[in-house]
Amino acid sequence: MSDPAAPRLAAAGGEIGDAQSHFDSLLTRLDADGRSRGDVYEQLRRRLILMLRLHVPADAEALADIALDRLARRVHEGTPIDNPHLYALGIARNLVLEAQSRTAKQQRMGEDPTLLSEQTEDDTEAVESAHAA
Repeated sequence: MSDPAAPRLAAAGGEIGDAQSHFDSLLTRLDADGRSRGDVYEQLRRRLILMLRLHVPADAEALADIALDRLARRVHEGTPIDNPHLYALGIARNLVLEAQSRTAKQQRMGEDPTLLSEQTEDDTEAVESAHAA
């Protein structure tokens, strides 16, 4: 079964064929009550986006797609998941924590010139090495 939402799953990495297989597994798992698989998927995606917008508005859609990709991989791998909707919300919560951690690290780097200069020196050395090769 091919679905237009499947390419979003590949955005987080991996092969398109793997993403399609994972996506198909997720759709099958979401079809527990007989409703349209695509409708259930889109409803879950919208809920994730709404939740993520509260914490990381600029990246909400991308993070929702990553959360669904991770959920699809877990379902495909056979991870026991009682409630895929709650599991997806847990994944989204972890993504928020990851995003907040990255933001805090970037802010610390901006506030501490020694961290920024060390990063710049490392980057400069890497660029110079690449040009020398």
